Amino acid sequence: MPTPATCSGNSPAHCCVYGGVVCPYLEENTIPNRRWVCGLMREHQDWDKVLADPRYKKTLTPLYEKFVWPFYSVKYNCKTWPVKGCECDGN
Repeated sequence: MPTPATCSGNSPAHCCVYGGVVCPYLEENTIPNRRWVCGLMREHQDWDKVLADPRYKKTLTPLYEKFVWPFYSVKYNCKTWPVKGCECDGN
């Protein structure tokens, strides 16, 4: 499965939390050699397809709009999330 080169998916905790809401597409131990995986990415195998998925747009885009975008100069998304935010400690 293609994944961002910066994210191992094996950190002790995940960072898929937006204002206390855990991403509903987060999966744990559903593919070999990876603890955390995006279920939409597992399904589509391509981040651009994930971002275009109506489920992503309905569920995650509003969370990014409220809890991420106001605090960064870049409109990050699941494809572009920075290295520092990927291998996180769950905060």
